[in-house]
Amino acid sequence: MDIRDMNYFLQIAEYENISKAAEELHISQPPLSRQLRKLEEELGVELFTRDNGRLQLTEAGHFFRERAQEVISLVDKTRSQMAERYNGAGGKIRIGTIETLSAEKLPKWVAGFHEIYPDVTYQIVNNNSEEIIRMVDKGLLDMGIVREPVNSQYYERVRLQEDTWIAYIPNRNPLSQKNRTTIEIELADLRDEPLILPSRGIHEKQIKTWFEMIGAEPKVVCWYSSLVNGVSLVKNGIGTMLCPKSAQSILDYSCAAVKEIVNPTMTTGSVIVWKNFHNLSESARKFIDYVKSKEIKE
Repeated sequence: MDIRDMNYFLQIAEYENISKAAEELHISQPPLSRQLRKLEEELGVELFTRDNGRLQLTEAGHFFRERAQEVISLVDKTRSQMAERYNGAGGKIRIGTIETLSAEKLPKWVAGFHEIYPDVTYQIVNNNSEEIIRMVDKGLLDMGIVREPVNSQYYERVRLQEDTWIAYIPNRNPLSQKNRTTIEIELADLRDEPLILPSRGIHEKQIKTWFEMIGAEPKVVCWYSSLVNGVSLVKNGIGTMLCPKSAQSILDYSCAAVKEIVNPTMTTGSVIVWKNFHNLSESARKFIDYVKSKEIKE
C-alpha cells in the first residue's frame, strides 16, 4: 500500500463509481478495479459494498478514508515544508479556525500577511474547537484558532482579544424594536426569552452562570453547532440566538436586530495554539508573529 493506492481509493470513495473515478484519474477502469481488490486483500476487509454499479463505503471504508486523508495531508505538509526550507519557496500554512473568527479576523490577517509574503499559500479548515485541537495534535494543521479553555501544558499559544456576547433577535420579537436606536440590551430582558445557544459545553456552562448572576435560568429552545443553522432558526422565529460579537459580520441584519448584552457583560477568550516543541515552518512562525503585532496594535 502506498500513497497512490490511497489517492485511488479516495477518488473511488468520492465518485462511488469506478468508471467515473478512472476517468478523473485518467486511467482505464480494469487496472483501477484490480488496485482496489488488491488494497482490500492487503487490508483484509471490504472497503465498499457493491450495488448495481454504485459503491458505498463500509464501516471499515469510512475508517480507512479518514486515515488516508490524514496520511496524504501529512505528506503534502512535508513536501511544502521541505520546499520552503530548502528550495526557498513560500510554503503553505494550514490553519484551523472556529466559525466566528473565520468570518472577521482571520481574513484580515491573511490579507495583510499576503501583502508581505505573496508566495505563501493557505489551507483554511473550519471546525469546532475540539476537532481543531485534534487535527493540531495529529500534525494535520500548523495551528488552530479556538475558544478557551485550552490545556497550556501541551500547547504554545497566543491569546487574542476577548469577545463580548450579542443577542440576535428576530424582527417579529418586540425586543428587536425596543430601543431600536441603541446597540445594547440588558441580560434581564432575555430572562424569559426562548434562546438558541452554541452547543459547546463550556459556553452553555458560562451562559448558565451568567444568568445566575441576575437570579434567572436561560430558557433554551435549541443548540447550534454552526452559525448558519443558528441564523436560520432565528429567521424562522424559533428564538433569540446568543453568540460572540466576532460573528456579527456574517449575520443577516434584514431579519433580526443585533444588540450587545450588558448588565452584566460576559466575555469569552480565544487563542491561537500550536503543539509544544513542534517544528513550525518559517512561514507559520512569521504568520503567528504577524498576528501578535496586529492584536497588540488593535
